[in-house]
Order: sequence, then C-alpha cells, then structure tokens
Amino acid sequence: WFLNTLYVASCTCVIGTLLVILTGYVMSRFRFKGRDALFFLVLVLMLLPFQVTMAPSVMTLRALGILNTPWAVILPMWFSPFYLFLVRQFMLGLPNEILEAGQMDGAGTFRCLWQVVLPVCRPIIGASVALSFADCWNLVEQPLIYLTDSSQQPLSVMFNQINTDSADVAFAGAALYILPMLLVYLYFQDDILLGVQLSELK
Repeated sequence: WFLNTLYVASCTCVIGTLLVILTGYVMSRFRFKGRDALFFLVLVLMLLPFQVTMAPSVMTLRALGILNTPWAVILPMWFSPFYLFLVRQFMLGLPNEILEAGQMDGAGTFRCLWQVVLPVCRPIIGASVALSFADCWNLVEQPLIYLTDSSQQPLSVMFNQINTDSADVAFAGAALYILPMLLVYLYFQDDILLGVQLSELK
C-alpha cells in the first residue's frame, strides 16, 4: 500500500508539475486566439468539485481501458487547474525585460524558460510541487472509485483497515504515512513560505 501511494504520488507530481510549468509559460508569455477563453475554462474547472466530474471521468477511463489500474488515478491528476492558475499568474508578473534580455543573448523559447523563467519562479513552483504531492498522497475518493482491487489501493484508503489491536503495526503504518510528507515539507519549506508571500503581494 505504501509503495502504491509512493508510485501514484511521484508519477502524478513529476509529470503534472512539468505540464503545469509548460502550460503556464505558454498561457502567460504567448498571445494566441482563444487564450483568454481557455484560461476561463481553467478557472471553471478549478471551481468544479470532484463529484461533478466523477461520472464523465469514469466513462472516459473505461473507454480508454485504464479503469482499475493505477493510471486511472494518475492520468486525471496530471492537469491541476489550481496550480496552473498559481504558476500562470506568477509568470504574468515577470518583467518582459528579463525575457527580452535573454532573447538578445540568443536564447530561444525553451532556453528562456529553463535559464531565465524557472530560476525566478522557483518559489511558486516549489510550493506547487509540495502542495500537489500532499494532494496526491492524501487521495481517498479517486482510488475508491477508480480502483476495485485492494492490492492496488494506496495507503490513504487502506490505512483504516490496519489492525488496531496491534499497536506496533498501527504505529508503523502511521509513521510510514506521515514520513514522506514531512520530508517533502521540510525540503520545500522555504519555497512554500516565499511562494505564499509572493502570491499575496501579487
């Protein structure tokens, strides 16, 4: 169960963060037809609770043939409207002179993103990574609906089934459950605090 949780959270967090960075960069730095409408849809998705999108998600995952597999939980979590909103709004506040200076030095689109934008956006990206990992680590509703095999369930779902008569087993399960989140928070602590402060300033 612990390995299932670690696998789902890691795959979701790594690929989801990459997609959020690329999408936020495109939606903040490039002008194209329908950009504002697309961002409005992102805001609408951010406001919709999981219960509203649950039935369409189940039908889509069944059509793709990945229902009752770990990818049924991982794939929908790759797109996170809230973290996309945070990163996009932060990138909008970056001065255009920074990118213009990089372009004058011969940097292309991806080089500007890698060497100019990402170092400046590290606090908000670090905060997004930590909070996204916490969301994935504590998933309950999605695994209960998308996964029927108990061997594929994460620890967040199966934790209440640990035998409470054995105190040592229950304590070991609690330690395993909280340790990864504690380490992630300690690693990204400065980024979380700075990212919250910068978001408030903006």
